[in-house]
Amino acid sequence: MNSKPKPPTGAAASHGEITGHFWTPNTPPEQAVGGTLTFDRGRGLRLSLLNSLDRSDPYAGPEERDVILGATHQGRPVTLVDCWSTNRSVSGPWIVPQEKYYVRIAYLGAHLAEASAQRFTTATLTIDTLDAWALTSGIQTHFPPRATDESTIVWSNPGDVTAGLDGGSVILDTEIHRQETLRGASMTERARLTLELDDPLTWSELLARFVAPMQNLTTLMVGEPAVLERLIVQSPAAPEPNRPDFLTPIEVLFDPLGDAAPRTDWIKPILRLSDASVPFEDLVRRWLRISSDDDLGPVMSVFFGTQYKSPGFVELRFLMLAVALEAYHRIRNPDRSREDPERFRTRVDVIRDAAGKDDRLRSKDRGWLKQALKHANDPWLSQRFEDVLVTCRPYLPSPLDAPRIVAQRLAKTRNHIAHGLLAEDESDDDLSHKSKIEPLLNSERFFAEQLLRILLATLLFRELGIPPATLQQAWRKNGSFGWAWPRIEAVQWVPEA
Repeated sequence: MNSKPKPPTGAAASHGEITGHFWTPNTPPEQAVGGTLTFDRGRGLRLSLLNSLDRSDPYAGPEERDVILGATHQGRPVTLVDCWSTNRSVSGPWIVPQEKYYVRIAYLGAHLAEASAQRFTTATLTIDTLDAWALTSGIQTHFPPRATDESTIVWSNPGDVTAGLDGGSVILDTEIHRQETLRGASMTERARLTLELDDPLTWSELLARFVAPMQNLTTLMVGEPAVLERLIVQSPAAPEPNRPDFLTPIEVLFDPLGDAAPRTDWIKPILRLSDASVPFEDLVRRWLRISSDDDLGPVMSVFFGTQYKSPGFVELRFLMLAVALEAYHRIRNPDRSREDPERFRTRVDVIRDAAGKDDRLRSKDRGWLKQALKHANDPWLSQRFEDVLVTCRPYLPSPLDAPRIVAQRLAKTRNHIAHGLLAEDESDDDLSHKSKIEPLLNSERFFAEQLLRILLATLLFRELGIPPATLQQAWRKNGSFGWAWPRIEAVQWVPEA
């Protein structure tokens, strides 16, 4: 079945409401209940009904409903999925009962009552900052010096860029929005991403495998939290009424990542697609593979989560990014050890041999010793940070002096914030000068947090195959990070003698 023509265009508002009539799948539409579906970015979807969906016994309605069907006053079909009752008020037989629900997903454009119908072969994303790094344009203008001479604005489709996937493809293309009045006309160009699949996916699968990863990729490339403005899907179970060979465009409303309003101003990205030195297909395939890595999942969630819903306190942001950086190093460097593995095994054998001959040790003490020795050769947190600094060094705008001491101060600051530990409270034979290393001052922690963010982003760019020289230039040219880096370098990382 043909998935064309293209879905309707336009950006969804960050909040709004839809009025209409609603009913359950096993209830005739003639018994529909009037109500309002309210959408507010960051708060989700709320349905308020002016009567009970169970007219016969409003007291007996279920707390959860898998599906509620509806239609707007303009006749547009609506499907609400995973609805939880939040309020049911019935004051007496002479009072009309009212019901309120929290709704996880709303599909606008089709009735998808069965779970089998809620599977999709096409998804089109409009992301507010996608234009900034995709940078595809087909607009050509001619404005002469004199305002009375002929002026022209011409748009031609700049073409699609396709990334082939196993079982489908991701297409980066451009659409045009037109507005005409009696004495004026305007056009706005928008880049968008479309996933086309051979086999349909459920909403949860689509969100995890494509929607969230592509929003995260845009956030990484731009350096600012990307906002999903609109999502259109198509299901094989929902053909157009008058054209059965075409699928109905279905708009999806849900509570997306982040609660920021879409940006309308131009933003300078960290890295444009044309400057990435990596073909679009390779970029997308690598990113989707990284995003599907179960081990890296928590790292990605923390890194992007601090951008979509940033904690107010810099110390909390610092702690979360430090945890993500440590976890990334553990995943990618499973064999890293504190000291030479052969030397460590020799030491462990000596300790176990001595413990086995000591009659004072009980069996549970030997078990405790075994568990303690199991992770005794794990590297110090400062060693992990130092490894990351050395790995990222060729990609950074300029190398930080004394990466070992920088790593020590980052680790000290993390331990101080998390556990209240000061330098003299810790026992560590890693460095002779360790007693001189103290946590960063409050005024320095913001730039330390920025350093951790740059390091994590650099590691992800490195996973994508971005060359060191390309990323080095990108950091310098980006406004936000170009401003932050000199201040990161200005932090007095090395204590005065």
